[in-house]
Amino acid sequence: MHPRLPVLVLLGACASGPDGSRNGPLAFTLRLRPLTPLNQPDLFDDVDRFTVTVDRGSAGVEVYDLGTAGADGTVRTPAVAGLDGAAIGIYGHGPEGELVAYGRSSAWTLPSDADDDVPVLVGRVGAIGRLTDLPGDAALVGAGLVADGSGRFLTFGGDERGLDGIDHATQDVLRLDIGRPDTSLSFSEFGDLPEYATVNGETAVGLIGHSTTRLSGNHDEQGWVLLAGGAAGMSGSSTITDRVMLFDPETEDVVVLEDPGRLPDGVYHHTADEFGSGYVAIIGGSVGRSGAGPVDDREFSIAQTAAVFEPRSRATEPVITGPENGPLFLHDAATVDRSFVLSCGGLMVFDRGARWEASNKCDRLDDSMVLERIDDPAHLLPRPLIHHDMTALPDGRVLLTGGFTTEGEVGAGGTVQASNDIWVYAADKGWEYVGALNVARGQHAVSVLPDGSVLVIGGSVEIDGPLWDAEGPTGCIEHVTPDAIGNATMVGRCDDAGLDGDLSTAVILPSVASDPDYGTLIVGGADRRNDAVGQVAWFVGGIVAP
Repeated sequence: MHPRLPVLVLLGACASGPDGSRNGPLAFTLRLRPLTPLNQPDLFDDVDRFTVTVDRGSAGVEVYDLGTAGADGTVRTPAVAGLDGAAIGIYGHGPEGELVAYGRSSAWTLPSDADDDVPVLVGRVGAIGRLTDLPGDAALVGAGLVADGSGRFLTFGGDERGLDGIDHATQDVLRLDIGRPDTSLSFSEFGDLPEYATVNGETAVGLIGHSTTRLSGNHDEQGWVLLAGGAAGMSGSSTITDRVMLFDPETEDVVVLEDPGRLPDGVYHHTADEFGSGYVAIIGGSVGRSGAGPVDDREFSIAQTAAVFEPRSRATEPVITGPENGPLFLHDAATVDRSFVLSCGGLMVFDRGARWEASNKCDRLDDSMVLERIDDPAHLLPRPLIHHDMTALPDGRVLLTGGFTTEGEVGAGGTVQASNDIWVYAADKGWEYVGALNVARGQHAVSVLPDGSVLVIGGSVEIDGPLWDAEGPTGCIEHVTPDAIGNATMVGRCDDAGLDGDLSTAVILPSVASDPDYGTLIVGGADRRNDAVGQVAWFVGGIVAP
């Protein structure tokens, strides 16, 4: 712990008897001990005063405006009652009242007979904080990363080597608890995904290209994580599975679903988006091929299928598609007004992949269980795209950023270039241009912040083929406010080549997940050699001060 960090002291009282039962008064002192990211040891030098919040959930939130640290390095609150089960927030304000630091503990259980120390990870608002890399020599690309809602972030699978197409996926499940951090600020391994049967009837371990969806609908599996499909290698693997699993974050149990829960086909690199009353639309991807051995990158078999998972019955049903749908590989999808899923773009290949181009086609899927082709030009992509990102916004619209666009068939004189466009889609208007990124990119990730703005993270400025061959990965991160027309704002710095920015290593395809209370976590990705990396970064932004 940095010696300049203050200790925030909460003076508390609750009902507790001498035997530990809660039937008598107990006075105690709760010490909040801030931890900071590895690259932010002097964070509190910029803090002029503190605010502490005590969040009791349905019982409400209390706010305590405090001063600066005293001569003994502590900041004290008045007596606070009812701390048992409360989550504590720390807000650091600058000289002009601006919010410069933020952190939050998860719900804290009061000890019955002793004072307690509560570590809280606090980071600079609007900046990347570097945490400890993945444990040991671990590196991951394509891991499923989920925030479980209690301050914990979980990774499922991912490839430990990179994007070479060989079967190096891991079955590890890793956990980092932002709400209850230890001083190492590091992920730890706490479980394994079970082995699975491939579509070829073989047994495989490790997953990549699978989808991970935290379920939010009003049903018994609310808060559980849905894992669907995947394979044991990133590119061209014959180890594809149709398996569907449910992970319960409270019990940490994995439930493997049998029929009718399995996917209609084994797929990977598909999209999965929640809509309606809790349905999950699983669209497209690749089906690889039958037979042993990896498939050449140019011979991807593109899935022309879609399915819907219904959590109440734990059933996965195929939906009606047609030959006009898609393409449904290297596309992206997002939920509009929570009522339907919009799927757009994708890869079109010709002559066994010797020639290819991007598509501007879009489809929609709602509770009619039909993947319906969209013909209205206002609702098609503004330009053909692959490796773009479509993200659902809290107001029901969809944000489209970047991607690679083509003119003509690449391989036959056509060209490909990265896009820096930012578009917003609304169901009643179609696509509207709202600005441009500072760095054109595809194969990036996007994260929604609590105030509805987004981060655009990593990616590549050029590719040497339609799949994962990134020629110019970037570490740059940008902040986009959808309603502010104009260029996005750089989070930090980025040199002219886009290779020295906010992430310690420039990457494509980083795994990203956000929690509105605990920030955004960025894990792994692949570098310019297509090798997996082990970096872990944390961002807090879009925070509304109390």
